[in-house]
Amino acid sequence: MVARGRGNGSFERAVLVCAGFGHSSDAGAWRVDRHPRFVADVTGEKLVDLVGFGGPGVHVARNLDRRFVLH
Repeated sequence: MVARGRGNGSFERAVLVCAGFGHSSDAGAWRVDRHPRFVADVTGEKLVDLVGFGGPGVHVARNLDRRFVLH
């Protein structure tokens, strides 16, 4: 879920942008204590991407402006 900042201290309503890094089994069964997740610009496009370390390796969801695509 992401709530984008408006630049004035308030935020837009939170919306689902990537189902692949969630707590439920349908969303990957990620756990805070075992699977760290970060936002970082891994593509050099000046947009934050989602990076998770869990299960068999590293998972990246590229930021395509208003949505993320899990690779």
